[in-house]
Order: sequence, then structure tokens, then C-alpha cells
Amino acid sequence: MTVQQLKYIVTVAETGSITEAAKQLFISQPSLSNAVKEIEKEIGIAIFLRSHAGITLTKEGMEFLGYARQVIQQMELLEDRYVAYKIGIIYDTPLSDMMIDRKVVNDNTDLCDWKFSDILYC
Repeated sequence: MTVQQLKYIVTVAETGSITEAAKQLFISQPSLSNAVKEIEKEIGIAIFLRSHAGITLTKEGMEFLGYARQVIQQMELLEDRYVAYKIGIIYDTPLSDMMIDRKVVNDNTDLCDWKFSDILYC
């Protein structure tokens, strides 16, 4: 199971529709449907109940969704924390000269005069 697959499950749950989720994820509906079925098969539970009215979470699916959101959030925290280090190895330019979301560096610190290489030594 991958983080991308977890994002698929979360999007389907939030939209209540595989078709709508596929549009938001920019993938085909059959591909998304197959990915969801693969995850369900891999973990051995039905995450969704499918009907003509749409798709809803099972009790087990609600629990799974909570864990999936936690994993995605933790992955985003890791990316936020370490992407500045990765970029710092490549570039040696003032942050103020780069088009970068300040959140990547640290919303609570003024680093505009720092260089990425300086971040490596924090």
C-alpha cells in the first residue's frame, strides 16, 4: 500500500463518488475503482459500500480512513521538514530570491537573509 493509494481512499471518501474523486485526482474512473479494490483486497476489508446511490464508508472503512489521514499527514510533515534540506544541497542562493512557500522552511522563523546551505547547519 502506498501513500498515493491512501490519498485515493481519502478523496473517494470525501467526495462520496469514485467518478468525482477520479476527476479531482486526474485519473480514469476505472483505474481509481481498481486501485480501491486492490487496497481492499490487500488489507482484507471492505472500505466502501457501493450502491446505485453512491459510495459510503463501512464501519471498518471509517477506522481505516482515520489511520490513512494520519499517515498522509505524517508524510506531509516529513516532506515539509526535509524538503528544505534537500533543496539546500542543490542551491546556494538567498531564500528571498527563490519562489518558495515559506511553510517549507518554517512559518515561525524569518529566514529571508539565510541561504539554503545555512539551513543544512541548523
